[in-house]
Order: sequence, then C-alpha cells, then structure tokens
Amino acid sequence: MAAPSPYLSEGSVSPAEVKRTTKIEYFLGKGVKEWNPKDELVYKDTNITKEFKWLRSKSIDQVEKGNDISCLRNLALSHILPLNKFDDKQRVTRYFYGSTRKALRLIARCMKPEFERTSTKAIIYCKKEADVG
Repeated sequence: MAAPSPYLSEGSVSPAEVKRTTKIEYFLGKGVKEWNPKDELVYKDTNITKEFKWLRSKSIDQVEKGNDISCLRNLALSHILPLNKFDDKQRVTRYFYGSTRKALRLIARCMKPEFERTSTKAIIYCKKEADVG
C-alpha cells in the first residue's frame, strides 16, 4: 500500500487572465466517512451528537460534489466542532436553527477552561525573563 501524497492540493497551469483553480483532497490517508461515536451528547430533548453527524455528513456531500466548504465544515470532517462563545463566525452553531442552536449556545456558555492560579513569583520571573530577551 502506497503512502498518501504529501501534497494537499493540485493546481493547473492556466493563462494569466484565468484564475488558478485548486482541488483539495480531504480524505488523504485513513480518512473515514462513517462516524460512530461511543456516547451521545443529549441536552434536554436535543441529540447534539445526531446534529453533529448531520453537519459532517452534509460537509462530506459538498466535498464529493466538488464544492468548496468553509473552514468550519472542513474541521467537521476531522470531528472538530468548535463552540466558540465569543465569535459567531467561528462556531458551528451558525449551521443549526431552533432548539439545536439554543442547546449549543447554552452548552458553550457553560464550558469554561479551568486553570490553576500561578504564583505571583512565577509571573514576576516570567516578566523579567521576557524583558531581558
């Protein structure tokens, strides 16, 4: 079995007045179309996992038809579905409506990264080091 090509796109040489087109291979390597999650995320009556599977399936359909897809849909192909609560353009919520969108927004609002507090000494040390360099 041959290894996948390291080149992610193929372009064609065209006259200067014609824009160059690029085809992206989305499923290089062990790309898998089917997604069978071990668990499902359900919020109230909304099956979030089912909705994410729907989005990924639609993204795959678009790619197979030769259409370009957004960065978020491209991430969905790799099972990455951002719920950025600060920027509507950088979260998958925009692809859903009604109760699904509401559930995703509530989930995003509840998600907070947990960080241990750093000592004042460590912060002062880092600042001194940054000022030196």
